[in-house]
Order: sequence, then C-alpha cells, then structure tokens
Amino acid sequence: MKAIKKIMLVLISIALFTGCSNENYVNCDQTLAVGVEDVVGPATATINQIIPLEVTFVVGSNCGEFLSFDEITTATNEKTITVMTKYEGCACNLIAITKTVNYSFSAATAGTYVLKFTITNNTFKTITVVVT
Repeated sequence: MKAIKKIMLVLISIALFTGCSNENYVNCDQTLAVGVEDVVGPATATINQIIPLEVTFVVGSNCGEFLSFDEITTATNEKTITVMTKYEGCACNLIAITKTVNYSFSAATAGTYVLKFTITNNTFKTITVVVT
C-alpha cells in the first residue's frame, strides 16, 4: 500500500511540475525602431541652452509607447537619432496612433549641429541647429 502511495505522489508531482512549465508561454512584448513623421523646434540656441524638439511618430497599436531615443554620433556635430518604441501585451488593437515626445538638445560649444532623425533606413528628417 505504501508503494502505491509513493507512486501516486510521484505521478501527481510530475503532473503538477509539467503543468506549470513555461513551454506554452507567449511573450508578445517587443522593442521596435520607428520612423519619425515630423520634427519641429528652434533652429538656434545659445551654448548650454536646452531646446526642445517636438518629435512626432506613429505606433502600430494601442500597446505601443515611446521607449527612448537611440543616438549615434556620425560626424563632428552630427547625430543620427532613432525613435525606439515598446509594445507590451498580446491583446492589442492594430490601429495607427500618432504620438509626440520632446527630444532635448543642447551643446557645450558653438557651432552648427546636424540632427538626422530616422524616417527609414536611408532617409532622414534633418534639423540644423546653430549654437552661438
């Protein structure tokens, strides 16, 4: 009788542990780069002045949110900036939603700065800021 109880306990334990495994877990969360629709802001600034540039982009569902700006310095006084978005959840309505966030720019030295906001892999919305 004790042997049957031990076997039943082992079988129940196996069933519980395999029933709770994450093999069927679906992770719908993802991070995506998106192209900008528009960038608007001042064309001039003074040294160390923070100027806001309004960046407009579109997410593909109601689960999409702004995550960050991915910045790459491509030359002296030139940056390529890509909008990164995050999508969380599986129950999302596939609908284009326009969002706007501020990109803060400042420079410690005078000069002409070129900010290239990614639209596609090879096209950019270029903003030139003259810092005095």
